[in-house]
Amino acid sequence: MVNRRQPWISGRQVQKILPGVPLTGNERFVNTPKWAAQAGTSYRIETGTGTFIPRVDWTFASKTYNDEANTEVLASPANSFFNGSLTYKLPNDRMEIQAGVTNIFDKRIVVSGYTNAQAIYSGVFSRPREWFLTLRVHN
Repeated sequence: MVNRRQPWISGRQVQKILPGVPLTGNERFVNTPKWAAQAGTSYRIETGTGTFIPRVDWTFASKTYNDEANTEVLASPANSFFNGSLTYKLPNDRMEIQAGVTNIFDKRIVVSGYTNAQAIYSGVFSRPREWFLTLRVHN
């Protein structure tokens, strides 16, 4: 199975900028990349002892500004993230176990941020690589 998604976002803020506010009105939307894409694929491998399903997912986002002033130090460059998992289903489909990893290459980017008039910057970074194990029991 293969799935994909690729939106293109175009927008412009229409607002009145008050005097003294350090904005021009030409800023990009916060946390909104111009381009984003997602794709994933999985494959069922049937065996006499159950079913194995490997899966890989990819997510892409173009440069993203994380505050309303479009501060470069808080901007995220274009980036890609990869996740993967392997699911094993028992032959009777009553139970399955899935092991996986998110952010396979352990990329860290700013995903949210804030700045104020005193030029104090605060940023939140993406989650590190994480491993998971899931057990599902079906009735």
